[in-house]
Amino acid sequence: HRKRHGEDLEEIRVASKVGNITNRTMVSLVKAKRPDALLTSKDVSNDLRKLREEAGPLSQTQSFVSKLERDNIYSRVVYQDNRLKAAFWSLPAGIEALSQYHGILTMDATYKINRFNMPFFEINGITPYGSHFPAAFALISEEDGVQYTWVIQQLKGLFSYLSIDIENKLYVI
Repeated sequence: HRKRHGEDLEEIRVASKVGNITNRTMVSLVKAKRPDALLTSKDVSNDLRKLREEAGPLSQTQSFVSKLERDNIYSRVVYQDNRLKAAFWSLPAGIEALSQYHGILTMDATYKINRFNMPFFEINGITPYGSHFPAAFALISEEDGVQYTWVIQQLKGLFSYLSIDIENKLYVI
């Protein structure tokens, strides 16, 4: 009988909230963090079923925001007319890596391919060794300058939270 690692379930729980991530991708995410993980796509499927059962009557958005708050994840959430307008968050592993490797960041947005039907914005860091890590994420209501500016402001807030001085050092191209 295989012994499952508790952090694996947590990675699956967080990844499942992001959007349409396949079970195989979730397995890859877990194994990237813990190469010795004994995890299959079927395990992910079973874990997702359990998580849905545990979620209860909250909407997907309420459940997502509740999870961020409950797990003390660094996050900023904006509502407009009782609807999620924008959310920015960074997981503990991303914060840890970002505190060490904040020199180069890449940013990209995908167009409404998640369960919230909102553009998903991803910020990745690059280490001096050329590897990438997920630094932060955002859901935004529109792909426009106002929303992108909000994401950059939240990123600056994250740097401030980490006591990283970026004044005159952050360039967006």
